[in-house]
Amino acid sequence: MYNIQLSPTDLTNGTGPYQVFQNQEFRNYINMSYPYLHYKLIISILLPTDDTLTKIPPFTNVSVGRYDSPSPFTQQFINELEAIVGNYSFDGVDIEYPNKFPCFQATQFNAIYLDYVFTQLLVDISKKLKPNKKILTVTAGQYPISGLDSSIISFAFYLNINAKYASAGIDSIQKNFNVWNTSILIPNLVLGFNVGGIVELINSNNITMDTINNNLTIINEPNIPYTFSDELISDPCRVSVYASWSWKILSHELSPPCYDNASSPWTRGFDNIAQQPYIYLRQQNSSTRFYYVSYEDFQSLKSKLDFVQRVNALGVAIFDITRDSYNVPLLDFIPPDNRYTSNRNNLDNSYLGLKIIVGAICSFILVSVLVAGFIFHRRHKAKMSDQLIDTSNQDCSDISH
Repeated sequence: MYNIQLSPTDLTNGTGPYQVFQNQEFRNYINMSYPYLHYKLIISILLPTDDTLTKIPPFTNVSVGRYDSPSPFTQQFINELEAIVGNYSFDGVDIEYPNKFPCFQATQFNAIYLDYVFTQLLVDISKKLKPNKKILTVTAGQYPISGLDSSIISFAFYLNINAKYASAGIDSIQKNFNVWNTSILIPNLVLGFNVGGIVELINSNNITMDTINNNLTIINEPNIPYTFSDELISDPCRVSVYASWSWKILSHELSPPCYDNASSPWTRGFDNIAQQPYIYLRQQNSSTRFYYVSYEDFQSLKSKLDFVQRVNALGVAIFDITRDSYNVPLLDFIPPDNRYTSNRNNLDNSYLGLKIIVGAICSFILVSVLVAGFIFHRRHKAKMSDQLIDTSNQDCSDISH
């Protein structure tokens, strides 16, 4: 996976990100032709959420809900994007919706105005990409985008991040997919998740019950010292910025077969309703304040893969695969067979083999690889059953199949 870290303004500053795209390592990556690897490479633009958004030509007048398509600056932005896709062997473009997190609903931008400008930009980009059969996708959030023309979208990522945790549970995902299905058919939706979790500071008298009832109180205090700052995952809702743990860090605190660790100061829990694990650690000199991490493990990942199969969704998106452990056990857990495929009659024939979406996220621009089969290396992949807990033989009462 090759990461590219650029600003969207690179499309309008006269220089463009061409030097990066000409990097030999990057060129080798996109030119690889292994017989066992089929992929699509798309470039994704992460739009800012603050006033910086208005510095990007298509959004200059977003505060008044006006989109100036004929503007030479808007057209330069779109034309540069089209040129990058055509000249550097990309298969399409992904646009990240700037209002994708629920905590950003009360920003300085009127949501109706923002939706209008964003969807009109998609129309103009689609006109450039479709004649060349390029992919256009949207990375969105929990709520549909008003005015979105589903006919111009190849598929939409549902970014599975809510106001509290890095990954929502199955109960929340089902509700959000039902809402999204009113504008984008579920076979064109992709479920996204992070391989890790945000370390939150919470207040609770009963963590187990408050987790089940979604009643945890997040404490928003700056500069709280925390020893294990990893900072791979920032809190998108800015509730706290204490720390985060990737799976490669979490795995040191968790031991199979129950993914618990008696020697660790952390206590593990599992929400059977949400099918989501969590760990917590009491803050020193407090009886009700805890560090709390909700994260992905094999059991929660299985529940999400089962969900994708059950509702006939398009696939899953993993935001930054580098957060897995060095031997990538979570990624290996995703089966390379056809069990998580779906009906893709609405997609171009060239994309019918798409089953799993894999991403490597950067600060502004993200390069994603769309992989059918999810095979990056020639080595034995563990069976799903080998990674899951056999509750008939192990004392893991909080995990159910």
